[in-house]
Amino acid sequence: SGENQIIVASGVNTRVSADWLQSGLASEDIVLMQGELPEAELMSAVELVHAADATLIWNPAPVPSFKCAALVGDVDILVVNQGEAEELAALLGLPSEPESFVSAFPKDDLLVVVTMGADGICAGKGAQRFRIKAPSIDVHDTTGAGDAFCGALAAAIDRGDQAEAALKQAVAAGSLACTVTGAQSSAPSQGDIQKLAAQL
Repeated sequence: SGENQIIVASGVNTRVSADWLQSGLASEDIVLMQGELPEAELMSAVELVHAADATLIWNPAPVPSFKCAALVGDVDILVVNQGEAEELAALLGLPSEPESFVSAFPKDDLLVVVTMGADGICAGKGAQRFRIKAPSIDVHDTTGAGDAFCGALAAAIDRGDQAEAALKQAVAAGSLACTVTGAQSSAPSQGDIQKLAAQL
């Protein structure tokens, strides 16, 4: 059916420490976190990012426990796929349908994004709503698409792009990653991302 399955051998992820953020973290920085790290370190990292007034993007993949899932209200940008949205919704008592899930977070300073594969994304920030369709592509391998999406979104935000432009670049990056086999090897160039994003 074209859906990927991932087995994680945690390796170095189990040794990641929030203390690594102690030195040099500043307000202009962006921290992108995922869910394959020890939960205690995730919780500590959130505190450090807040203390530095930096921007926090969280992609809870995989979705952690209830205690850590409650961090959704403490981040600046939340990125989940449909399955992760459903898991978070079940943990937090929220609606699981993508657009309803997005609307459950009305904070003006929180961007919530639900990726939906070939159906693109739906997102919201306060009263703003975004619905961006995915381009028609020849899919070879979806591994790494979420990583490319999050990386491109973070890079666009770091450049000062507004939400809609940043989301288009993220969709473009995630889509392009599906056209090449592999994870790191499928990460597209900024030029290719910009070119495709301009067509969305």
